[in-house]
Amino acid sequence: MLRTLPLLTALAVAANAPKPALDFAAVPSMAQLRAVKFLPVSGDVTAHQTEERGFVSVPMDYVRRAESPTLRIFYRLMPARGPKPGDARAPLLVVVNGGPALASSRLRPYDYDEAHPTEEMRKKDRLGELLSRFRVLILDQRGTGYSAPLDMSDPGVDPVVVARYFDSAHIALDHQEVIRTVVPDGEPFYMLFHSYAGMIGMRYLTMPGISRHPRGLVFASSALPHKDVVGAFEARRSSQRALNLALLQAVPDVKGSLARLRAHFGTSRLDPGSVNYLWTWLGKGPPGEWEPALRDQVEALLAADKRGLEKFLEREADRADLLNYILSAKELTPGFTDRTMAGLLIQRAPFEDWMLDEQWTLVRLQGDASWVDPLLAAIDRNPPAVDPPFPPVDEIRRRLSGHYALFLFGNGDAYVGDDAVERARRFAVEGRTRYEVLQGGHRAAFLGPGVEVIASWVASLPPGP
Repeated sequence: MLRTLPLLTALAVAANAPKPALDFAAVPSMAQLRAVKFLPVSGDVTAHQTEERGFVSVPMDYVRRAESPTLRIFYRLMPARGPKPGDARAPLLVVVNGGPALASSRLRPYDYDEAHPTEEMRKKDRLGELLSRFRVLILDQRGTGYSAPLDMSDPGVDPVVVARYFDSAHIALDHQEVIRTVVPDGEPFYMLFHSYAGMIGMRYLTMPGISRHPRGLVFASSALPHKDVVGAFEARRSSQRALNLALLQAVPDVKGSLARLRAHFGTSRLDPGSVNYLWTWLGKGPPGEWEPALRDQVEALLAADKRGLEKFLEREADRADLLNYILSAKELTPGFTDRTMAGLLIQRAPFEDWMLDEQWTLVRLQGDASWVDPLLAAIDRNPPAVDPPFPPVDEIRRRLSGHYALFLFGNGDAYVGDDAVERARRFAVEGRTRYEVLQGGHRAAFLGPGVEVIASWVASLPPGP
């Protein structure tokens, strides 16, 4: 027995030793790509009364297309519902939703019934106003929804594969493949890139492999490359602080309501800090509308039982899942992860205790499985770099000089920060780019006034490519 102790000790030390740092610069082998686990997708998801739905097969690795595994990308083509519903003459708008790692169902539920929408469906729908002026093509981005959904509960999930093959560059190429399949050659189309999708839009604009170009590009409340990362996220936090104060002014008893809600979570044996998941309601609509809507949501949660609170968390807390964490670290906060950035922002710009704080939700990000937190820690130690890098600002402007682009922002946007418009003006090209700021926060492009701006801009563009 004594002779085996050194071996057992060595095995224990090896098991507990720090694992090698993640090498995000390494090119995964085809065996690694084939080992990726996906969730099953039902065979009837293409059935719908009004939407044209389908799948387009794309390579997981566009560079090594011949030997790469394939993914099936799910798309939805929605008819316009203006004075002449389904009118094929309505302009075609390709809507690229944000995230990272959010499916198209975040903008319109899969089961949306155009003929008989329920109140719950209407609350979740973001495309209704656009569909009054446009036909809309939207897809589930790879790894989400019905487009080869990644199994992020798999302990063998490889962050290196995820970061390399589920990023904005590959999503941009997937959009071209869907457009080639669905949109006839020569038919004009337009593209709207919302929130994180601004990164996808800049890829679509600049990647050499993209040849199906839109007649016009709309960057709506978009994240954009070449920013001072820390400065941009400090501005985002500053916007959220200002919105908390606007909420207090509009709803003077909100401090007490939020305190009661924290206590309600606690007595329900849930984390009292879960109230912070309500941060996404800050500025969610025009001033005078979002504040009472948030107040009503707080009151609804105060009246909910434990199961109702859990349903709220199931709906809201999944916004920052492992897939989002990896992709955000690569492109939204290069050099940082959400958790490391959150720690820095909390230290630099502390909030008052009652305020709804996005950073709480990021610091608390962890998994139920024992393998998740060590994986997050490994990513924290060595986050992925932007790869491939975006072209310099001057090159992006050169590309924009051959296109028409509308940059649209909303006042009181809790996601992009008050300096977003000025940062976007770096890409200005005289006679080609237009900038608009509207009421409505992060959703401004999907509200009536935003849709009118987009539609009038589209109508003003000269004909031709």
